Amino acid sequence: MLHVQKNIIALLVLLLLPLSSMAAVVSGEIFAVDGDGAGGSNDLSISWVEFSAAASGQVTIDITAGFDSQIMLLQGGAELDSSYYGDSLSYNVLAGNDYLIAIGQVLFFDNHAVNGFQDIAFLSGTGEWSVTISDNVQIISEVPVPAALPLFFSALMGLVAIRRKQA
Repeated sequence: MLHVQKNIIALLVLLLLPLSSMAAVVSGEIFAVDGDGAGGSNDLSISWVEFSAAASGQVTIDITAGFDSQIMLLQGGAELDSSYYGDSLSYNVLAGNDYLIAIGQVLFFDNHAVNGFQDIAFLSGTGEWSVTISDNVQIISEVPVPAALPLFFSALMGLVAIRRKQA
């Protein structure tokens, strides 16, 4: 009988474990890109992490990075809050709403966050980052758009070249 009770308790723990709150950890990297199409890799990428608030309340975002980092919380392309030089960011979110975290080198603005790169040639801080988001969120996606920008622009240039050749 004791063996059956242990199995039932173990099964209940396993079933309830996904319902328990756990922090989400996401990692990535920022690197030099030609985001503005001016030639050369004189811009820095900005990484994105999109999440949905599972419950209303305070969300805390911590960053560890190999560069002077900035994290910006956005909703609908508008900045809600920012944190600089590795500081934590805390914000009260609403359940069911989607939010975007932009990660880059200090100092970028909301237009940079939306575009996915910093058009500032003197910046040189590249490297890996790791973000820990408190327990009441669900990661929707790590949006790899900044990493895909060079590929997108080269494909776009190829399409323009084909179009000109046909004309």
